[in-house]
Amino acid sequence: MRFADPSTLGQSDPGVHGTNPNLPARLTAIDGLRGIAALAVVLYHYSHFLRYGPGGIVSPGTSTGAPGSDLLELIYEQGHRAVPLFWMISGLVLAHVYYRRVATTREFVVNRFARLYPLHLLTLIVVVGLQAVAMSRLGSWQIYQNNDAWHFVLNLLFVSDWGLASGYSFNGPIWSVSVELLAYAMFWAFRKPLLRYPGVLPLVVSACALAALAAMGDSNILRCVFYFFAGTTLAAIGRALAPQPWMLLALAGAMIAIGIAALVIAAPGLTQFVGLPGLFGGAILALSLTDLPKDGWLHAIAARLGDWSYGIYLWHFPVQLTLILVLVPNFDLSALASKGWFLGLYLSLVLLVAHFSFRHLERPWRARLRSWGEARSKG
Repeated sequence: MRFADPSTLGQSDPGVHGTNPNLPARLTAIDGLRGIAALAVVLYHYSHFLRYGPGGIVSPGTSTGAPGSDLLELIYEQGHRAVPLFWMISGLVLAHVYYRRVATTREFVVNRFARLYPLHLLTLIVVVGLQAVAMSRLGSWQIYQNNDAWHFVLNLLFVSDWGLASGYSFNGPIWSVSVELLAYAMFWAFRKPLLRYPGVLPLVVSACALAALAAMGDSNILRCVFYFFAGTTLAAIGRALAPQPWMLLALAGAMIAIGIAALVIAAPGLTQFVGLPGLFGGAILALSLTDLPKDGWLHAIAARLGDWSYGIYLWHFPVQLTLILVLVPNFDLSALASKGWFLGLYLSLVLLVAHFSFRHLERPWRARLRSWGEARSKG
């Protein structure tokens, strides 16, 4: 596929307006999907409460006894599978935004820095403080154990999962964002050929990452590159088929069906590289055509979840760590975690903190940093 006009499917960045009349200005439904993915990771990490053991170490096992496990067992056990969905959506969003914009490298770097680093730095500092309290009060680090000076430097430089660490440390979930930075760098370095061949080159990059995984073994960096550029490919497919929505929906349905079949077979390679891309990619394509009514409650919920998604992802462990410090050693943490009201309390706190964070921290900081970057560019 080769397109002369690199117009976008929509908008996921303030100030960038979609130009394709066949698609909504903002892909609010996909924003909501990103928020749901963040909540899936939160539920997956709820097992930290259920399997909390001596020395603040989480014992291996399943999330037995989790509230509502009859309905949520799949998410409790497989919620970490939502991380590739983050990567795919990121690839899609960057293609939407930057395939149609004339932007300098400075602008790209400032925009990515403003979006990601301030909240990462804040949550890192908060976790450092909470872990210091844990060491003083409980005599051990909690959940993530590699909290030394070296791993602090890696986190500070946003490279916590670039192959230099001994394991998860400090605000552990940030690992997936750290490897995504390398996919951003690749995207920007190859943006001109990607723009020239948006339907072919991202697919080639994904295939190369898959071949490297087969040759070298598992690598979070290569997995991220695979999913990220699969998302970039979806942007080109969605734009090409937008004038014929029935074809787009047929393709989405076929991808979902293939993805589910691969997941049912449950072979490791099929799950990671056919099942998840098929299921997630089909859902993304289908939702790219969904224009939620702006005065409806679904639009409001999806928009809020999209706004809060990064905060949900980065704040859920600090909230969890705070609850551990308040409750341990005076309460049986696993017994409390088996109660529905405790799950409700935890999710409510995470959502409340994410809302406050977005409204009073993330959005203002982002605006200031972007204004600074624009002023520097003009200067």
